[in-house]
Amino acid sequence: AQQIDAEKYSQATPEAALKSIVTALEKRDLEYWIRYLITPADTQRLAEKWGSIDSAALMNADDRHAPKLKKQIDCINEMLTAGKSTSGEENGTKFTRYQSDSKFLQLDLQPDGRWCMNIARSNELMKAAAATPAPGNE
Repeated sequence: AQQIDAEKYSQATPEAALKSIVTALEKRDLEYWIRYLITPADTQRLAEKWGSIDSAALMNADDRHAPKLKKQIDCINEMLTAGKSTSGEENGTKFTRYQSDSKFLQLDLQPDGRWCMNIARSNELMKAAAATPAPGNE
């Protein structure tokens, strides 16, 4: 199995972690992304869904998934460019949330000091935003 590569994929700050996520997705280094760049809970969920981390990486790295990966990369780059983020603490975990329009991406600080993408929480935030009418559209 791969080991953490802090030089290639820095996770020292939320912004560094976002850039590392983009790099890993662009290189289709999905095994690394699944193992180290998303939260352990998300890693576990994907491993259970696909049978293993290796299977999850393989199933998501094929050309059929390329448009989805590109969309994800573009979205993260939009968030980096917009630079709109909020930080806080939720259930004892420090987080930084990036936003671009109605899209959210949350990074959580792990006990080992790495910032990891919280896929489940990001999806919850986007669903909540979609369910809330915009001001003036109630």
